[in-house]
Amino acid sequence: MRRLLVRQERDAMDYAYRKYRGDTSHPGYRERMAKIQRKLDHKRFEVEQNIGKDYSKLVRRSGHGDSRSGCRITYNRSAC
Repeated sequence: MRRLLVRQERDAMDYAYRKYRGDTSHPGYRERMAKIQRKLDHKRFEVEQNIGKDYSKLVRRSGHGDSRSGCRITYNRSAC
């Protein structure tokens, strides 16, 4: 998911650069870049929050992180 955000950010920045013909001092370009940053900062926060939730589910289901339980840990379930 992080790679997807990096690609989206790159594409949005390239689009803004082309739209304003490389004039980075244009007020519209600056507003567009600020909007892109706000949007992607929010998306990054959501991704990190969801990654944390998935990890906590994984640890809880696998026996609180105890690797000596003999269970093979898989995504969102443990296979004992």
